Amino acid sequence: MFAGRWAESKRFRAALDEEPGSRPVHFLHGPPGSGKSALLRAYAATARAAGRTVVMLDGHTLDPGAFRAAAARVLDEPAGVLLVDAFDRCQGLEGWLWERFLPTLPVGAVAVIAGRTAPDPRWTTEPGWDGLAQVTVLGPLPPAEAAAYLDAHRVPPEQAELVLALSGGHPLTLALATALALRGLFVTPAGEPHPDAVRMLSRQLIGHVPSDRHRAALEVCAHARVTTEPLLRAVVGDDAPALFGWLREQPYLETTGAGLVPHEAVRETLEVDLRSRSPQGYAALHGRLRDHLFARLRTAPPAEHFGAVGDLLYLFRRDPFFAHATDWQVTGRVTEMSYRPAHVADVLRLAATTGDEDPGVVAFWLDRQPEAFRVYADTRTGEVTGFGAWLRLTDGEGLEKGDPAAAAAWEHVRATDPLHPGEHIGIARFSVADRVHRQPSAALTLIRWRSFAEIARAERLAWSCAVHRDDGRWDTHLANADLTPVAERPRIGRHRYAIFGHDWRTRTPASWLRARSETMLSGRPRPGRSGPAATGRASISRREFDAALRDALQGMQQRQSLAGNPLLRTRLAVADGRDLGDILRTAAEALRQDRGGENRYRAVVATYLKGAPTQKAAAERLGLPFGTYRRHLAAGVEALSDHLWRSEVRSSASTR
Repeated sequence: MFAGRWAESKRFRAALDEEPGSRPVHFLHGPPGSGKSALLRAYAATARAAGRTVVMLDGHTLDPGAFRAAAARVLDEPAGVLLVDAFDRCQGLEGWLWERFLPTLPVGAVAVIAGRTAPDPRWTTEPGWDGLAQVTVLGPLPPAEAAAYLDAHRVPPEQAELVLALSGGHPLTLALATALALRGLFVTPAGEPHPDAVRMLSRQLIGHVPSDRHRAALEVCAHARVTTEPLLRAVVGDDAPALFGWLREQPYLETTGAGLVPHEAVRETLEVDLRSRSPQGYAALHGRLRDHLFARLRTAPPAEHFGAVGDLLYLFRRDPFFAHATDWQVTGRVTEMSYRPAHVADVLRLAATTGDEDPGVVAFWLDRQPEAFRVYADTRTGEVTGFGAWLRLTDGEGLEKGDPAAAAAWEHVRATDPLHPGEHIGIARFSVADRVHRQPSAALTLIRWRSFAEIARAERLAWSCAVHRDDGRWDTHLANADLTPVAERPRIGRHRYAIFGHDWRTRTPASWLRARSETMLSGRPRPGRSGPAATGRASISRREFDAALRDALQGMQQRQSLAGNPLLRTRLAVADGRDLGDILRTAAEALRQDRGGENRYRAVVATYLKGAPTQKAAAERLGLPFGTYRRHLAAGVEALSDHLWRSEVRSSASTR
């Protein structure tokens, strides 16, 4: 029933087969529960199947003298395989092992040593060991390998996703959760992890916790993106230094340059346990961290803005408003730069090629407020892949001809409640990223974080406005964020644009965040918004339905990006009861029944369901000219939308 550790198993088989470049000595290390013993048992089975003699030693049961004698048995076996578990229990033998024993192994023999701690770097960096030893850290199983484990154990699909989410790929947690799931003890009738199961997993992962204060420190680590000593002090008080020192010693917490980060399985089990055991305690922890991190953002120097925004918004990762439009894996993929005249060609090229922004309007603002622009470049290639602007308006002069959308925003504020002396309007204008335009992506996430930082830090900001193409894509998303749609939707070039605004004089950023916390923690929908069954008509407009479908297709490879998709509130999704991704895959299969549907189906699958990195790559995968591919894709998306919309309308009619 062993599954996973594909790369490690491949290296071991290469050593058995004495392939060129393979290594005869392997050192595996990882925290408790990382699957070291299970992997050694799998290695033993593989070696015996290959006709090798296997010597297995366990540091738990052997004293140093017995260890030496038992290990020596492999010296008489030219094809012997030595497997050592729990070597950390024999750490005093490390020098003897590397200096005296391993160099005497017969040619063709293989040794694998496993323990909780890494070997002393001196042993593997010495010239004599070059090309002979492989040191491997056993971390969590990658998602595909964890899924293979669940498949091997026949975990029901309706529970598998929850097991994967809670275990984070941690082998021991995965095994325990699997055993509980197969016995029907992992999930409650409401579809949530059972509190007793979560507590058991927590004990296995974390072990003994000395006191309630130590557990409180762990809970800070679980809820915060990164934990530092000042952050810990804001929650637990003056004993933060001692508690932080204890946290640094825990094997399930990684020390990074930014602070302490827990293993995802540890984070998830602690979060679920606290939420189920003490909802009030969870809300209080969230509130203290939110207020501390918001105050930090207000005072952070420019170089720390993105880190401060990311840390604050990470507290809201379960809020569909943020999950829908955020790529949390932004670190190191793109970099932000202030606009310089040398960027003008890249900015105008992106405006033209993405098709959502008029280059003439972009040029108008580049001439008028170049300091408002930021450009985003790929850290690997240096290529400019996105740009955005945060405009500051104190008057409306010249806007009607230069940018009708900004003019409409200005006119709306003037008619609603004009600016008072010293106040200004902020406009998030242009959110452009190449290839993944309008999908959650690193560049678009940083553009939105920039806007949030400007709002949070601004002095005398009266209103903020966001401008988007008027295709319904963002209507629900922005309305749920308390942004009011402006009545006028001006046409610029080929498109109309929608403007959404918020009066920060009536609700400050701090109170807005508190309201978002209350909505997220309560799990209740925002007041005045009905669910799919509350009306006798379609629960979503066709325009919004089409936009939501495009978003869902583009987010198929990032499951968290589907969490806030408006399709989830349609009767189609509610009545079906399946995962949104499964609904889309089934609907795509139906395309093949239509005349010419096979070509449309293949284009949709290659682009969205199999996740080609670019449309050009998808066309090459299909062996089609790019123009032909684009026609098939457009027709496929349109047919898919028609099919699903008909199902939604039929579902609506059946409830009348």
